Amino acid sequence: MCLRLKYAEAQLWKRKARETIDAAKTAAASNPCDPLLMPNPRLSALVSEIDSIKKRHGLLIEEALIFAINKVPGWVASKEKIAVAGGRAHLDCLAFNASHGLLYVFECKRGHGNFDADKTRAIDDRLDRIKLAIASHAARKGWSPSKQEVFIPHFPDEPLN
Repeated sequence: MCLRLKYAEAQLWKRKARETIDAAKTAAASNPCDPLLMPNPRLSALVSEIDSIKKRHGLLIEEALIFAINKVPGWVASKEKIAVAGGRAHLDCLAFNASHGLLYVFECKRGHGNFDADKTRAIDDRLDRIKLAIASHAARKGWSPSKQEVFIPHFPDEPLN
């Protein structure tokens, strides 16, 4: 599957990224000053803003991935919640191609390899529960995939050379 964006689509995502940053700035401006940073309220606002952007950029990545996959002929993609052992799981992106029988789950985790062992184990355990449940979820949707895979796309902190 090759994902290509037209110039207008790239501009759309550039605008959405700007909106994400602006919303984070607005939210940070209304947050009370962190008691530990009282001597420097601007630093408190910046920390809040950066933390907010970090949380929101994941949603932007998920939305862009779904948008791009839906542009590829034969593919449909969306965010979904599925029943898994112990509750429900939110899928960042569920993509299906009926003509090839491919069902992909994308879990967008920036820096997955850099997490501590407990967090990595928790993510891997969650993905294992998703792998066990995805076939029955697909069947409920009327899909008959011949291949199911779960991916964590690589979003490096630095560009790959």
